[in-house]
Amino acid sequence: AFQNGTVELKDALRGMNLNVLVGAYNGSYFNYDDETGIDAAYPGIAASLLDELANRAGFTWRTTFGIFTDPRGAAFNETWTDVLTWGVENYDMNVDWWASNAERLSLG
Repeated sequence: AFQNGTVELKDALRGMNLNVLVGAYNGSYFNYDDETGIDAAYPGIAASLLDELANRAGFTWRTTFGIFTDPRGAAFNETWTDVLTWGVENYDMNVDWWASNAERLSLG
């Protein structure tokens, strides 16, 4: 709708439910527990920013989000770039801090 001019950019996400991938590992900016979910008292800056963006843009995200943990453990054997690439391919938004490097830049 935005591309054909029937919706203004500021309203492009209004009414949508975005599938968001958020980092939930020790030291991340998202306070999440497998049993209790997002910490109600202090959800972390990632959730707070997402909530504010959702409020302003009119979208939701809390009903369909995924989390990722530190991929470097023996059980996962992946790199951070693997997680970033997978997240970009499978989610609408990937929320964490990501450093720019030559490998990632070459991926597009």
